[in-house]
Amino acid sequence: MPDYILSFVRQHWKSLFVALIIIGLCLIPSSELNKIEVNITAVDVVAHFLMFAFFTAILFWEQSRLPGKNLRDAILLKRALVISFSLGIITELLQLFFKRLNRSGSWIDLLFDFAGSLTGAYIIMMLTKRKADRPI
Repeated sequence: MPDYILSFVRQHWKSLFVALIIIGLCLIPSSELNKIEVNITAVDVVAHFLMFAFFTAILFWEQSRLPGKNLRDAILLKRALVISFSLGIITELLQLFFKRLNRSGSWIDLLFDFAGSLTGAYIIMMLTKRKADRPI
């Protein structure tokens, strides 16, 4: 395996792991989800929001830890949001096109994916700002 791929995986293993969990959860067949006796629509949108907030926060934080980078870098924020938005679109398309799963892509889920992504980035920025503003 090329060194640049190994380096990328070492630097971003947390966000890659979370992305795989998100994809896995989004591909659970509906027959398995029906076994859970809760209101899926309410749980579903909250789960999408939280998953993507967590993913974006970890991705943004991991990128800021690279040499010469910090959380005040707008390019890192944009990159994290584009990657997170792309993951949201991909998961909804997978649900839409894999008919065997009996799942359907949803604009509402995608909206909550995006809202979670924005919230995750905002939380990391505010936590970092608060830490930077503290007196030594």
